[in-house]
Amino acid sequence: MVHVFKSGDKVPEEYGQMLQNVEPSMFVLSAASVLMKYLYNKRNQDLITKLKGPFLEIFVKHLLGSRTKPQIQLLVSCKDILRHCSHDDMKGQILPAAQKSMLRNPEVILESVDYLMSGLSLDLGQYVTDLSKIIGSQFGSKEENTRQEAAHAFKSLAEQCSDHEAVEKIVTHLFAVLNGSEGKLSMADQRISVLQAIGNVSKNAVSGANTLQNLSTNVSENFLTLLQSEVHEGTLVHALQMLSLWCTKFYTCVPDKLILWFKKALSLKTSTSAVRNAYLQCMNAAFQGDTIPQAVDLIPMLIQTVTKASGQANQSNIVAEGVTASCLLVKLSLVDIQAESKMGPFWSVVLDAQKQLFINDKFLSQVGDDVLMNVVTLSERLILEYPQKMTEKISKPYYGALIYCLTHKSRPVRHHTELTIKRLLSLLGGTSISLALIAECEELLSNQKFIEPELFDTEKESTVEQLKYIKPIILTRAVMTVSYVEKADVKDAEAIAKASLVPAHHPCIVYENKDTWTEIVAKLKLDCKNFVRKHLSECLKFVMTGKDLSESSKNAFSCLVRIAPDIVLPPMIQYVSRLLGNAELTVITREEYGIFLTPSGELFDKSMLEKFEKNDDSKQANIKRENKLYSYAEQMAEIELRKELDKKKGRSVKETKPKLTKKQEEMLEAQREKESKIRSRLTE
Repeated sequence: MVHVFKSGDKVPEEYGQMLQNVEPSMFVLSAASVLMKYLYNKRNQDLITKLKGPFLEIFVKHLLGSRTKPQIQLLVSCKDILRHCSHDDMKGQILPAAQKSMLRNPEVILESVDYLMSGLSLDLGQYVTDLSKIIGSQFGSKEENTRQEAAHAFKSLAEQCSDHEAVEKIVTHLFAVLNGSEGKLSMADQRISVLQAIGNVSKNAVSGANTLQNLSTNVSENFLTLLQSEVHEGTLVHALQMLSLWCTKFYTCVPDKLILWFKKALSLKTSTSAVRNAYLQCMNAAFQGDTIPQAVDLIPMLIQTVTKASGQANQSNIVAEGVTASCLLVKLSLVDIQAESKMGPFWSVVLDAQKQLFINDKFLSQVGDDVLMNVVTLSERLILEYPQKMTEKISKPYYGALIYCLTHKSRPVRHHTELTIKRLLSLLGGTSISLALIAECEELLSNQKFIEPELFDTEKESTVEQLKYIKPIILTRAVMTVSYVEKADVKDAEAIAKASLVPAHHPCIVYENKDTWTEIVAKLKLDCKNFVRKHLSECLKFVMTGKDLSESSKNAFSCLVRIAPDIVLPPMIQYVSRLLGNAELTVITREEYGIFLTPSGELFDKSMLEKFEKNDDSKQANIKRENKLYSYAEQMAEIELRKELDKKKGRSVKETKPKLTKKQEEMLEAQREKESKIRSRLTE
């Protein structure tokens, strides 16, 4: 389209005229939006002014007046038309049409109103009363999708309001809706949707620390009235989550009324564990920066929460409270010496490397996303602010928790952890943190079996292996995240490159991207070939072990050969020649070599066992030797084929052992002992 517009000076104007002459419909707006975007980029204001009126008329009549729900792509594209609208257009055409359509087909047009508000380049403060009324009336709907669209529409409205009084009007209206001004909200989900809208309004365009402080104080007072009377747990928790969004805007002080309620609410017998944790999360949001000293009086109560969690380590919800309280205590310990002197019980719990209350695998696997993000935040604070307390033994499980969250199935958890790790690695001493995280990554990968995603996705069963399975793309991103330190000096960059060589070639990661390690080295501003030449002996150390190599080691060696064959192969050929030059190897038989390759405890020569199995009737109880469709041999072959497929797909195959007599067991044990002696001799 842009190429067409550039073909002649008159083409854009002619194209605009053609769009006005065709049969008007909402789909004409897509082409009109492309034209208006082109004119905007070319600064052709005269033609924009000329075409805006006709296009806006099509928008009002055929999109806002539509009886069917417009496609989202169309709504998004219309912003290139709406950005040129003036307040006169809003008052004269758009607002009346929106009000009329919302009365007729609210569930159809609500999403269009949302995109309409976000597409305008106007301050909508003077329209909040009218818009809040037509949108707020939708919270009484029984359709969840309609209520979600209404909540999001209030976010779009708030983002276009820079006047604090206008924002306060929106919040006042929403609390009135919550109290039944638009009809009683009998369902808890309806009330939660209104609360979501109140939280969304915190994303407003109001500026100025004092202005936001006053606005947030007024909003918190409205929340206090709700919190003191609400009894439904789900509604309470959601209300506190939305209050947390407003609490982040307390720049100068936290209101005294709110602090007093925090103290009281945590001690209420009616407060469940989920509610208490939501209160603690809200306190974390409120007390930050200049407001942290106000929370000093809460230290005894917070330490009591941590101590309670330590005493009930098997109750994940109670331990979750302890994690959230610890996040605030870590911040408070930096305030002054007096605060630090009260922290003894807290440090004894957090620094207990044996118990690992907040970072053990069982706890991490049981809790939700919010708690995991708190664990990440706590780990960051401890590593960043208390390096003298975080010894290698104490910090190791915290690094392990970070890797667990970095490879978690939840995208918000991974994203939060990724940002946290990037902050840690950007600071002084980031290399040592990177090396510690790479070591934890390598430990995780050592227990990670590769299952082809195509086979995994088709499985309906959830085996233990599948529950622990981490997608290759997640593992790859994790290794790349922990292996990059910005502006690292050459020595540090080389240390990271060496540490990441084997982990970056795990089969899962190679499946996703076989060039992961070379990309890491490139990001560290190193030349791969020069690096291999400089550190050849260290690069080959994991290969020249005299033992069977792991798949990761094999893949890493292949990569080194691909990068610098002239450097890597000569010493490797010498090493292999030295091994093969051992005279004792010439007297080893094929059978002895097969025994050497067989894992300890397993038999290489299974002829005796197969003979016993053939004589075992229990295993063939359901196999008929005479069958009209399949022969006995075909039935046995099918059983073996199914076993092989199950193994390939990661299923655990249950082997049914034959019932052996005492004499048969003695014969098998003698064979195992014989093979064990041969294996030991060859290993030496």
